[in-house]
Amino acid sequence: LLRERGKLERYECVRLRTDGTRINVVENAVGSFDADGNLVEIKSYAFDDTERKRAEKALEEAKERYRLLVELIPDAVWVSDAEVLWFANQAAARLLGAASPDELVGRPLLALFHPDDHAKIAERTRLAMERDAPLPLERRKIIRFDGQLVDVETTVGPCVFDGKKGVIRVSRDITERVQHEEELLQKDREISLHAERVEQLNTALKVLLEHREEESRQKDENIRATLVKLILPYLEGLKSTRPDGG
Repeated sequence: LLRERGKLERYECVRLRTDGTRINVVENAVGSFDADGNLVEIKSYAFDDTERKRAEKALEEAKERYRLLVELIPDAVWVSDAEVLWFANQAAARLLGAASPDELVGRPLLALFHPDDHAKIAERTRLAMERDAPLPLERRKIIRFDGQLVDVETTVGPCVFDGKKGVIRVSRDITERVQHEEELLQKDREISLHAERVEQLNTALKVLLEHREEESRQKDENIRATLVKLILPYLEGLKSTRPDGG
């Protein structure tokens, strides 16, 4: 290569040390040639680049692990700024009914959410970009490509994507949970209504019993009064016919 190019700049290669260890080396060299083009002298310097190569490999492995994690996680993951979606995983595509994540990239962020949530989405995006910690979970409604509404639980936090500051959202479909909660609430309302009706019946029964008891008492008093009216004259008559001196 030196004969062909005349010099080498940041030429990367692997060398063996005297103890047999393989190291990554970066070489820079300049050749001197005679009139016939023969290489007669080499001026060069080299340095051990092994640690940088190791760090670079570790970074690539970490990126690959992160990529696999994001792709395999069952929750929807999307990255954006305050306006446009930059990245989405397969779960996000499934959640929204897209054929692939590429269909989501470049779409307006707010277009993915129900209009009632737009103000909160914008505010949480702003807060996430200002802070260094994720925000608490909150419920949102997203709009699928087919127009169907889906309940999700979402957290949002700051991130850097391709050198740009943005936010990352992780969303989980909680539609079944919400439906179950609504069913429980409906049953609770039905039980409460039933209990209220039972209470009303109990109150009505109590009033009816009190009314009947009052009627019964009044009848007893009427009977006693009638007996008194009938018996008193009779007793008076007995007194008037009793012989003197008894």
